[in-house]
Amino acid sequence: MKTWNKLSRTGALFFTAVAGWTLAPLHSTVAFADAGGSCHFHGRKEATEETVIRCSAHHRTRLSSKGKIDASWVNLSHESITKVTNPKGKQEWQVVFSNPTSSDDAKKKLFMFFALNGNFLAANHTGK
Repeated sequence: MKTWNKLSRTGALFFTAVAGWTLAPLHSTVAFADAGGSCHFHGRKEATEETVIRCSAHHRTRLSSKGKIDASWVNLSHESITKVTNPKGKQEWQVVFSNPTSSDDAKKKLFMFFALNGNFLAANHTGK
């Protein structure tokens, strides 16, 4: 009986190690920009426009709840989404929203910037 228990444990450890080595590479490639997820991405796969728009809604809600932007921005649809080149020469997504009800003329537009893979970079009212 002791021999059988020893073989069982050895087999279980071997199986666990092999499964870990086999499945570990899958884990590192799953978290790319896609339609699901939490708007935090790894890798260089370029996010789709739909993913960036979805993530802009997520981050507008987050910024509003922290008091960084007015709550009136949360339910607005985007005006445009384009790829722009930042001052350092890298491309990124720019999503623009307009809020005609804003009392401050300097805050009638909200610009949100995302890395090409979909990660949020910044938001401001100047577009720079």
